[in-house]
Amino acid sequence: MTIVTFLNKLNKLNLQAVEKQLMSSYGWTLEKTQVAINRYKLYLHLKSLYPAVMLVPTQEIDLVWHTHIEVNLIKYIQDCYYLFGYILNHCSAISSEQNDGTLQIYEQSFGKTKALFGEMFGVDILENTSFQIAACADLPINTNPTTSGDLQIISNY
Repeated sequence: MTIVTFLNKLNKLNLQAVEKQLMSSYGWTLEKTQVAINRYKLYLHLKSLYPAVMLVPTQEIDLVWHTHIEVNLIKYIQDCYYLFGYILNHCSAISSEQNDGTLQIYEQSFGKTKALFGEMFGVDILENTSFQIAACADLPINTNPTTSGDLQIISNY
């Protein structure tokens, strides 16, 4: 029941402004843009199923995510609350020169993300795209409320 509810909510998101911005900014065709947005939605679905797992998107999914945030930050926040009940936080980009183990963690998390896409949706997220691993990720939430360090903003509406 929860998955059906989440998918219904996900399908009700209005991402037309994101679609227009992606086509305008990157010169993507409508078909390429719709595929990218659908992959972004699948990524969001994975986050709903695995909130405590660090997932790393492809560059393509990350561009949609950035655009979703940048087109209208207030709407992004509202969309997150509508879908998850909290803001899906986005980690800043990492550089390939980092030697503190962060890059390795991102690569392992990307492998996990790629495997989950295959298991859950039968989709190879690198198929038919020139985009590879993104330098950004989500911040996994702590699902143990007694030790949670995550800050959840409470909405008054």
